[in-house]
Amino acid sequence: GAETTPFFHDYVTEGSASLRNFEVGARYVATLKGRTVDETIEFETEGLAPRCISLSGRSNTRDMGGRVMMNGRRVRQGLMYRTGQFEEAGVMRISEETRKYIVETLGIRMDIDLRQDSAVASIVANGGVSPLGPTVRWIHEWDNYHDYSNVHTTGADATKRIFRYMMDPANYPMVFHCAGGADRTGTLATLVHGVLGASDDEIWMDYYITAWGGAINQKRYPVWISSLIHSFDKFEGATISDRICAYFRETLGFTDEDLDKIRDIMLEPLS
Repeated sequence: GAETTPFFHDYVTEGSASLRNFEVGARYVATLKGRTVDETIEFETEGLAPRCISLSGRSNTRDMGGRVMMNGRRVRQGLMYRTGQFEEAGVMRISEETRKYIVETLGIRMDIDLRQDSAVASIVANGGVSPLGPTVRWIHEWDNYHDYSNVHTTGADATKRIFRYMMDPANYPMVFHCAGGADRTGTLATLVHGVLGASDDEIWMDYYITAWGGAINQKRYPVWISSLIHSFDKFEGATISDRICAYFRETLGFTDEDLDKIRDIMLEPLS
């Protein structure tokens, strides 16, 4: 990468090498040291979100970073990820190689699990140790994020706790997920984007991307996302983000200073 820490390095014996998970809008330097000649090239990836993360055994994994918010600040990459479950009823759904990549390369410190109580029984029985390993703090938050039109009430307690975690830089990088990484995960992603100041179009689009990726039947999505977003119409604001932020202040008790703490962690400064 453009920074001092290598993004990728390997011994290449074939005629080509396949690399994955580049950041969006980032400059990279590629150096090939051959037997007889060295060659260096530079390139920059497109600055278009989302940054999709390729993980063996896990679909629909995305970096929450990369999008430019309405105030012109881009969401930092490598801090927050969304995906699906890592285990099911005590059976790992990802390989050891993928687990190590998540922990060692992505650097995940906190695993926020949105599944219902029955789905996490095996983890609880194991002392609450994250399927990603003991170095990752496992947080279980279940407050019926499926109830889209009433998520501002049924999900209030979980939302309040999750965003308090987001106020602490020591909890990053973090990952949040439900089972398929679609519905409950999409609800939390909508709230995150609202607090950070995403445009209406970006908030709608991020929810739809899950369906485009084939993670779930897309026919139900227009109704569900519409129900979720319009549930915040009872709050004042010209945009979805404004109304979600009003909800955080009026219902959850967050101050503007609280929300700014999250923004200062998650958003790049204006250049």
